[in-house]
Amino acid sequence: MRFLPQTKTKKLVAAILSVPLAAFGVVALGSGVAVADDSETVNAAVPCQDLVMPIDEDATTETVNLFQNMYYSAGDIFLYGRHQDQANNRYQTWTAANHNYGTSATYAGYGSNTPAIYRYPAVFGWQIGHYELKNDVADWGSAQGTGRPPAYANSRIDAQTGGTNAKFNVTGSDGYPTSTDGLLWTDQVQYIAEEYSWGGITTLSVHSVNPVTYGVYDYNLYKPGTWTDHSSGTATSMVLPGGELNARYQSWLDSYIDFNDDLTAANGGTPIPILLRPYHEHSGDWFWWGIDDMERGWRPAEIQEYVDLWQYTVDYFRDHGVHNFLYVISPDRSRLGEPSYFYSDLVEDPSLEALIDLYINYRWPSGTTRTAVLNQWTAIKAEVADSAFGPTSAHWNEPFFLNFAAVPLDLNPTTGAPQANVSTEFDSWFVPDAVTGNSKFDDFYMRKWMEGFPGADYVDVYGLDNYWENGAGHSYHPYRNQTAKIQEMFAASLNAMAKLAREDGKLISMAESGLTSSVIIDQIINGNPARGFDEKYPYVKYTSYNLGWVINQFPDSSVTQALNHPNFRWVLGPQDPNFETAENLLPDWYNVPVGCFQQSGDIEVDLEVPEYLGGLGLEFSSSSLG
Repeated sequence: MRFLPQTKTKKLVAAILSVPLAAFGVVALGSGVAVADDSETVNAAVPCQDLVMPIDEDATTETVNLFQNMYYSAGDIFLYGRHQDQANNRYQTWTAANHNYGTSATYAGYGSNTPAIYRYPAVFGWQIGHYELKNDVADWGSAQGTGRPPAYANSRIDAQTGGTNAKFNVTGSDGYPTSTDGLLWTDQVQYIAEEYSWGGITTLSVHSVNPVTYGVYDYNLYKPGTWTDHSSGTATSMVLPGGELNARYQSWLDSYIDFNDDLTAANGGTPIPILLRPYHEHSGDWFWWGIDDMERGWRPAEIQEYVDLWQYTVDYFRDHGVHNFLYVISPDRSRLGEPSYFYSDLVEDPSLEALIDLYINYRWPSGTTRTAVLNQWTAIKAEVADSAFGPTSAHWNEPFFLNFAAVPLDLNPTTGAPQANVSTEFDSWFVPDAVTGNSKFDDFYMRKWMEGFPGADYVDVYGLDNYWENGAGHSYHPYRNQTAKIQEMFAASLNAMAKLAREDGKLISMAESGLTSSVIIDQIINGNPARGFDEKYPYVKYTSYNLGWVINQFPDSSVTQALNHPNFRWVLGPQDPNFETAENLLPDWYNVPVGCFQQSGDIEVDLEVPEYLGGLGLEFSSSSLG
C-alpha cells in the first residue's frame, strides 16, 4: 500500500497501518521530510499528548482529526481549493449531463464554475455573509435604519435595500436571507453536507453587511462618528460589549450558529468541521473591520478593536456550544508591504529626492493623477523636512506611497524608470541576518502581518489573501510585470508567515487567491532549483491549501502548467475517472483517530519518512523494519 510518492526511501518499511486512506482532490508534492537518516539513532516516537491541537479544547473528534491530519500531512500534500465550486452560475454553467456533483434537483440551476480538467477540488469555499440577517435585531433606532448618512445614500445601495434606505435583506425562496453571492441557505447546507460525505474540506468566509448602515459588499464602510446622534466610534466599537449595537451583533452570531446547526442536522447529527474565515483581509480598508488607513486617512476599525472583535466572536461561538470551527486569519497581502523607499531614506540620502522626481515624471507625465501624486509628494517632503521628524516619528520606518503604491527600488538614475533586470537594492531586502536569520523583508512584513493578530490562542490557521502577487502582479503593484521579483516577494511573504505557523503548531493556507499561487508554490518547491527557493524558503512547502476565488483567476494555461510539471501530482476527486489510480494518497481526514508512533526504545533505522506519517497511525517495531 502506497502513502505518497517517495523519492528518497532507502529501505522498505513494513508498517502496520492503523488508519485506512482514501484519495480526494489533492496536489501531492513528492518531497518527504526526513525524520531519520542513514544509521542515525533516533527515537521516532511522538507521544500522543504532544500532537498539535486546535485552540478549542472541546473541539469535536472530527475537527481534531482534520486539524492534526492536515498539519502532519503538510509538506507532502498540497490541496487544491475552489470557492462555491458546486453552485456558481456567474461565470459558466454546466449542463446536468456533465455536472457530476450528486443528483439533487437544485444543481440543475447552478453548475460548477471549474473547467473540466480540474473540476474536483479538495477544499470547498462558501460564503455566509448576509445570513446574519436571519435573526437581525435592531437594538437602537428603527428596524429600517435611522437615515443613512449622505455618503452612503447612493443609488446602488438604495436599489439593493429597497430604494428607501430599508434594511438590506433579500429573502430567498426558502424563507432565509440569501448569501452575499445570492445562494440559498438551504442549498449551501446541502452542498456542504454532500462534499463532506465525499471527504471534502469546507471553509466559510463571512462578508457581512455593515452593522450600522447595512451597506453591502462594495459599500461596507462606516466612517467613525458619521451616524448622527449615536456613538462617535467605529462600527466595530459599536458591536462589542457595551456598544450600542452589541445586541444586534449577538443576533448575527446566533444566525451563524443556526446555519451551523442546520449543517449538523443535514449530516445526521454530527457537526461538520469548518475552516471559518471571519473578518478576512483586515489589513485593508474596504470592510468595516479593516485596520488600514493608507487611502482614506482614517481606519474603519482601530487595531485593538479588531483584536477584541475576533476574540469576542470566537469566545461567543465556543460559549454557545460551537466546537467544530477551526479559525482562519488572512490579512490581505497588498497592505503588508514590499521593498521600497522609506521616509527615513529621504533623510539619510537627500539625493534620493531627485530620483523620485524623475520617477514621477516617468510614471505620471501628465493628467489629473499626476496632480494628485505631486500633492502627495509635496506632503511627504514637508513631513520629512520638519525639524521634529526623526527615528521616533510615526512614519520613520514606513514606506511612502504615491497613488496608493510603494515606490519600486532599482530605479534608473537617468530616467527614473523601474529596472526589471536590476536587483541590487531589491535583493538586499532578502538577505538573512547572520544572527537572527531574518531578512529585512521578513522583519518588515511580519510586523505588518501581526497588526491586529488576536493571539495564537485564538487562531488555528495562519493565512493570506493574495491577489497582489498573482501572475504579473496587481495593476497597482510597484513591481508589476517583473516576474522574478513578484515570485521572490510571494515566496518570502508566505515563508515568513509559515515559519511562525510551524513554530506555533498551526496550519498554513493561501486562504484566498488564484491558481497562479498554486503554480508558484509548486515552482518554489520543485521548479526553481537555480534560484534556490527550496532552500531559501523552506517553510512554503508546509502550506496546506490554496483556495481560488473566481474563474478569471484560474487561466487554463496555469492549470496546464501545473498538471504537466513532473513533480506536481494533481489528484482529482471521487467522480474523476482516474480516481482509482490515485488510491491511498490521502488520509481519511475525519472519521479515523489520528495515531502516534509507538515503540519501546531507540531503534537503528535506515530510511527517510515524511514528517506527516508521525500523525497517521503508523506503528513500528523492531520486527517490522526491513
